[in-house]
Amino acid sequence: MAKCVQICSTQHEKLVLMHVQDKNRHGKVFGGFVMREATELAWMTALLNGDGSFPQYIHIDDVAFVRPIPVGSITKFRGILKDLGRS
Repeated sequence: MAKCVQICSTQHEKLVLMHVQDKNRHGKVFGGFVMREATELAWMTALLNGDGSFPQYIHIDDVAFVRPIPVGSITKFRGILKDLGRS
């Protein structure tokens, strides 16, 4: 039988200071850096809420950059487990 947990109990957050070495040619934070931070948090969220085995990415939805992130900003990333299965 599957273990049931509330979605809010699977939530993990991290704050990241956006440094100048992560800027793009427009002076804003490089999107690839933001995506890496998000995928690392997703992986850690799956690891902490799974059965202890290392998670594997099966699918990543679209990434939408709504607005640029200025260098020096403190950015909050939030990971919430949506589905956990076996591959």
